[in-house]
Amino acid sequence: MGNQQGKQSKRAAHGQTFPFDEPEKKSRTDWTAGVPLAPGRPVVQLSSRTEPQDENSVTDEINITWAVPKDDGGFPITGYRIEMLDIQTNNWIEITFIEGFEPRCTLSNILYGIMYRFRVIAYNDAGPSEPGDPSDPVVIDVPGVQIAPYFVLMLNDTIALEHEKVEFKVKVLGTPKPSVQWFKDDMEVFSSDRLEIKEEEDGGSVIVKEARLNDSGNIKCVATNVLGRATSVAQLTIEASPRLDIPENYNDGLIFRYDEVIRLKIPLIAKPPPRITWFFDDEPICPSEDVQIETTEIQTSLRIGAAKRWHCGEFRVLAQNEKWRGRRFYLGDRYGSSFTCRKASCH
Repeated sequence: MGNQQGKQSKRAAHGQTFPFDEPEKKSRTDWTAGVPLAPGRPVVQLSSRTEPQDENSVTDEINITWAVPKDDGGFPITGYRIEMLDIQTNNWIEITFIEGFEPRCTLSNILYGIMYRFRVIAYNDAGPSEPGDPSDPVVIDVPGVQIAPYFVLMLNDTIALEHEKVEFKVKVLGTPKPSVQWFKDDMEVFSSDRLEIKEEEDGGSVIVKEARLNDSGNIKCVATNVLGRATSVAQLTIEASPRLDIPENYNDGLIFRYDEVIRLKIPLIAKPPPRITWFFDDEPICPSEDVQIETTEIQTSLRIGAAKRWHCGEFRVLAQNEKWRGRRFYLGDRYGSSFTCRKASCH
């Protein structure tokens, strides 16, 4: 609290000391100063209110308080920047700067029926902190005054696995009560076998059942009443464990003539894109002038320029991303100058 000038917490030194190295001798007072940690979430209170005269009426003022940073970075706090969320652009804009270390300010000329949200950034001589958590939404509500829609709970970007259930939920207020619409890539969506849309008193939700890769995209919720509209947007990303689809004709074996070009193509499905490794007899295959490996979004392929007898053996392909899975097949069983490619279960 206060200017925190007496605080001298020691920070970790830069660099690394390896075991058995001679430790560097340092002063007991050696520490590194930096920017402060983020301040606390603002709390907004109405200072006074008057009866509205028209739609642009204002209240006298609001008071905002917040917790000081838990760590001032080694320098005294010199001021705070107060930012407000612009609900039209969803950008944060600076509205005032408070000099000194006192964690409070007063704002005047606050409009009735408008949603406000604030956050605070602390400053010291080293620079600004990260922004603190935003305040809860605040609306100066007066009986009989209509209020444009505003979101209390907004959509968040979501990453889910294929076949999982995905839910997006919003809380939105306004007077009169706003209607809620849902969109996927700017196309309005409605309830279906895989999509459940729920309407609630203060908002609603959309549930995607058995998510598919093509469900990835832009999710948007639009709340509307006679005074206007509010929009919340999020990105949905569906990921899939790698799946290698071994062609059916590989089951009975592939025959290559001596010096014939060997081409092995394995269709795949994966998101994010997997890392592909081909093996021969458990040794990774390195591309060369005679061996090429190519991987696209839909398949991986191995090309050997000329089949030789020593190509008999186990060929294996491994696909892995964060959700690892792979399969193998065999190239083996030499018949004179030909080679047979068959699945592991047939080997």
